[in-house]
Amino acid sequence: MKEQTVFSTPWFNIVEKYSLNISDDPFYSLQTLDYINVLAITNQKEILLVKQYRPAVNNFTLELPGGHIEKNQQPEQAAQNELFEETGYLANNLDLLGILNPDVGRMTNKLWCYYTGDMSIANKWKPEKGIEVVKYPIQQMTELIDNKQFSHALNLAVLYLAELKDVLSIIK
Repeated sequence: MKEQTVFSTPWFNIVEKYSLNISDDPFYSLQTLDYINVLAITNQKEILLVKQYRPAVNNFTLELPGGHIEKNQQPEQAAQNELFEETGYLANNLDLLGILNPDVGRMTNKLWCYYTGDMSIANKWKPEKGIEVVKYPIQQMTELIDNKQFSHALNLAVLYLAELKDVLSIIK
């Protein structure tokens, strides 16, 4: 397969690819850093969510803590960092739930899905501008999903992985 970067930004590259076996026409994919998401559950059986404005959908969203894995950073360290930066919690232990492909039709990156139920609150934490921490009872998550208040497909995939691994039970 022949490929070349045809457009580049600090956040992503657009890569043109030619596959001799499929078509003579180019195929374009989006190349970006891998993502992480953390399903963090408090001792009070609440899921830590973050509320923030997302310009791409022109709306405030509720999401699991997460972000990009920076170059030369290990996924687990990125998960630790994002959880702390966005919520002020420190994970004493992280379990990898799985590694997913966010969009096999257009994107080349991976989504690393983590779980923690073993956390402590950091003594020194400064909230990120524009991010609000929301603690939501596990047993009421289906309401958020049904009401389309928690609709990020990649976050829903993390919840599904947690259900499969018996880490979480929100499905009735």
